[in-house]
Amino acid sequence: MTHTKKLLTIFLSTLVLTACIEKPEPVEPETTWYLDFDGDTFGDPATAFAGDQPDASYVSNGDDCDDDNSAINPDASENNVSLTDFDCDGNATAEPYSEGDFGPAGGVVFYTSNNGINGLEVALRDVEISEGDSSKNTFIWGCDGSDLSGVINYKEDSYSDANTPLASTLDIGKGAVNTAAIIDQCNEVNTAAAVANAYRMNENSAYDDWFLPSIGELNALYKQKDTLEAIDGFSGFASSGVSSSDYWSSSEYRSTAAWFQNFNLSVSFGLFKVGTNRVRAVRAF
Repeated sequence: MTHTKKLLTIFLSTLVLTACIEKPEPVEPETTWYLDFDGDTFGDPATAFAGDQPDASYVSNGDDCDDDNSAINPDASENNVSLTDFDCDGNATAEPYSEGDFGPAGGVVFYTSNNGINGLEVALRDVEISEGDSSKNTFIWGCDGSDLSGVINYKEDSYSDANTPLASTLDIGKGAVNTAAIIDQCNEVNTAAAVANAYRMNENSAYDDWFLPSIGELNALYKQKDTLEAIDGFSGFASSGVSSSDYWSSSEYRSTAAWFQNFNLSVSFGLFKVGTNRVRAVRAF
């Protein structure tokens, strides 16, 4: 065999040997999981874990910038007031709100100030609580016979003119203070102020600052009734009758009575505190 033939034989043998060696299967990269402590479907990048998913509290997206607050995640909307980076984009700015927009907590904006930077949003439905096998949707005002400290008394017999100072802007901004004063000084359970303050949009919501609106705030809410009830997902106000359409405010009339707004008629009156009315919670932003 010539030298050239020997080299050719060696070359061909090498090719056959190489072809017979099995190539390893490609290895799939391991999934990286992140602990989602606040349940908003975005995990904490500092908890990265490669391998099998430990449990349902781990997610495959690690873009959360605050895993202790479910309101802060890449899908969130910015809050104009607190200047917090709610959507994790490195900025804390947002467009001003208008009446009819969904607010920071998921309610609907019905009043704005400061060119839409501040305002009030209302819950999507009336407050309703469970009592045994039934539910309850009307509540006493509470503190009957007590003239509460920190809650302004308005003595007018009634008003139906939406342009009067009391009915428009005089009392706006007092609901949260009134609510806190009522809760602090009333011993009854499930008062209108207490159930409004306990309201949450859902069990995981980080917003716990809902309150019973003042009479001015409640009247402002009534004036946006048609706009609000046209929004998909918003439960309309009770308006099937006169008395069943009454909603409590957090404003006092006197020691034995408080103000309410009727959502069937454009009027507000003082009613005995032992009476029961509906409650729609609001919050400021």
